[in-house]
Amino acid sequence: MSTTRLFRCLALLLIVASLAACTSTVTRRSDNLKADAKIGAGKTVVILKADIELYELLASGMLEPRADWTESATAHVTDAIKSELASRGMQVVRASDLVLNEDARAKQLELLSNTVGNAILQHEFSPYGRLPHRNKKSFEWTIGPGAQVLRDRYQADYAIATLVRDSYATAGRKAMMVLGIIAGFNAPPGSTQAYTTLVDLNTGRVVWVNVLQSGTGDLRQLDAARKVVNNLLKGVPL
Repeated sequence: MSTTRLFRCLALLLIVASLAACTSTVTRRSDNLKADAKIGAGKTVVILKADIELYELLASGMLEPRADWTESATAHVTDAIKSELASRGMQVVRASDLVLNEDARAKQLELLSNTVGNAILQHEFSPYGRLPHRNKKSFEWTIGPGAQVLRDRYQADYAIATLVRDSYATAGRKAMMVLGIIAGFNAPPGSTQAYTTLVDLNTGRVVWVNVLQSGTGDLRQLDAARKVVNNLLKGVPL
């Protein structure tokens, strides 16, 4: 390989590394919630069971689910959210701690909160997913008045729902990334996509959502998970 080609490849590697290191978040709030509002004083928040899946990114680009990684990440993210909210003076309840006497209606509403979160992701943040009948400046989403079932079950005023999809490149995938730079094809590395929503359990309204995209952070490690959670909860009005 010529010196010029070598430097070109190294430069491209640096560009890829810098892009992978980027972390971006985009936040939306309910229309009637001021930018600097803090609504959590003296309130209780329930952390719903996080919807988290971690994958191994193979050389081929296929994603292989890793149950062991997912279990660790779920525990780390939940603990990190609880610690962060508690540090703000909130009373915090974890839905996962109350598994006895499972309430079918409460479970359905927890699943509904994830479904609404996915709809928000698709229709508020995708450049092509905006619903034509909705005001582009308006943010009005709800899981419905049935949210009061969650309020009564957990004795909470608000609920935090979180979804995370994360992948980590194998050694073979990393080698493929280098080969792609040399040969001129794209082999993206693993990355983190996540969002969290805050729901008012008295009304069912989604009052806040934050979407995160990151090329750094290892949710299999507690310290790294805390950094990801800090970004996920950046700007939460609590």
